[in-house]
Amino acid sequence: DTEYKTVGSKLVGAVFEPLSFKNSYTNVLPSAHINWDFREDAKLRLSFSTGISRPSYIEARAAAAIDPIGKAIGGGNPELEEETSWGIDAAYEWYFADASVLSVTLFHRAIDNVIASSAEKVLGSIYSDIAEPGELWDLTAFGNGKDGELNGIELAFTGRLDNYMDGFLSGFGVEANLTLIDSEYTTPEGVDFTLPGQSDTNYNLSVFYEDHGISARLSYRYRDAWLDETEAGQLGTPTGIYWDEQERVDLSLRYDLAPLIGHNISLFANFNNLTDETDLRYTGKDWNPNQAEAYGKRYMVGFRYSL
Repeated sequence: DTEYKTVGSKLVGAVFEPLSFKNSYTNVLPSAHINWDFREDAKLRLSFSTGISRPSYIEARAAAAIDPIGKAIGGGNPELEEETSWGIDAAYEWYFADASVLSVTLFHRAIDNVIASSAEKVLGSIYSDIAEPGELWDLTAFGNGKDGELNGIELAFTGRLDNYMDGFLSGFGVEANLTLIDSEYTTPEGVDFTLPGQSDTNYNLSVFYEDHGISARLSYRYRDAWLDETEAGQLGTPTGIYWDEQERVDLSLRYDLAPLIGHNISLFANFNNLTDETDLRYTGKDWNPNQAEAYGKRYMVGFRYSL
């Protein structure tokens, strides 16, 4: 049982009057999990779960920012309802060798009251005295969508060479996973989009070495374009704002000095974004970028000591 209260003010004529909203949440969230070891080296997992996601402070705040120059209003929505969901997962796992596994997972989620940005055209005179009569301004806030659905499959693999050979090469291994997702929800304005933050394709690949006090990992991560938020289009219909596909290459190294000096000291080096990627954000189509973020490569070298 949770209670939430937000306080703001509303301009009535030339006077600001206090504004207060209060919400309470009481939820029962059943779940069930079944694990079946049908073979010594394989198992099936089946689960049913329910969940909620309450609005954040930013989403539910009783406040708005008015930009008379840009003719835009942005703020929270204290009347937001919490997201509710239920889901089913089914997984097959095959442990074909020591510390090695191949798995396939199918999953489904149904989400109601999807909390997402909402965008529409409103009369600017409602919010500011400088608006011309009949002039439309952009209002960006948050609302509850509906009919959220997510379906997907995940393939994962972990394998080590020390199960098949001895010597230096036995320290090598591979981790990989691929996730394919199909998602959709209906915005508060009645337009269908993919669920915010969900890429249709995600995959990761890591090659690692762990032996003789050495730990090294070279990793590659990829996700394709995903919806960030929506904004009001020219006719008031929401337009999607997306982050373009992203990829990263990272390298981490560690060497344990304890066998040499008798103390728990290790040297480490981390190298992030080795390919110096730039993230692009666009409106509607990828030929219409509106933001670029470049963080450059990042290197960190040091040592760790533990008692």
